[in-house]
Amino acid sequence: MESIGIALAKTGIPAAFEAAKEFLGKIAGPAAEEVGLLLQDKVKIYRFRNQLKMLAKAQKMLDDAGVSPASVPLRTLLPLLEGAALEEEDDLSIKWAALLANAATPNSPLLIYPSFPHILSQLSPRDARVLDAIYNLALHLGLGPGQWAERGGNRESIMQIMEMSPEEFDLVTDNLIRLGLCSGQGTRLSFIDNKDQVFQLKDKGTISITQLGYEFITACRQPPKNAT
Repeated sequence: MESIGIALAKTGIPAAFEAAKEFLGKIAGPAAEEVGLLLQDKVKIYRFRNQLKMLAKAQKMLDDAGVSPASVPLRTLLPLLEGAALEEEDDLSIKWAALLANAATPNSPLLIYPSFPHILSQLSPRDARVLDAIYNLALHLGLGPGQWAERGGNRESIMQIMEMSPEEFDLVTDNLIRLGLCSGQGTRLSFIDNKDQVFQLKDKGTISITQLGYEFITACRQPPKNAT
């Protein structure tokens, strides 16, 4: 059977749905029929098209990685399909596809939490670009995940790279901090009982990736392609 993407490009939604059945059968397991009905009967055409495009991208990512997809738990799969149905931004659609591809990868070392689709659904394209910029900065600095909370990106530098105003930057980082993906600058105070406490400062002069943020971004990146 031809791939979902080819079927969608050649003959449209009906043929693409048939091509998607086999792929859905692998990632949805025994619930494939129910998932298929959800796709076919309970969403509008534009949402269905978004889902098909995302499934086509995920299928190609797995093919490029040389991976045969495994079943994805429904509590992760269903929110993922629903979130992707509403996504019209191509950059974010790729993240939805990558999240599905990683979730469907057998024995993947990545941690795919059921909350990840919900987090992704609350990101704007601008949020995702800033998050990627901070992530790429940490990689450029050669920081291990455990060091990311200690060393982050400078507020002014990120604003300049992203060509954002202070108001735009604060709006984005407030959302990223709210979702637990990033943390702002903090101060450590010592109390009489010698237990340190960290307090969040309003001034986000330095923005860093949390451990949750690291796992989330990694899960939303395309699996490595098969070198052979």
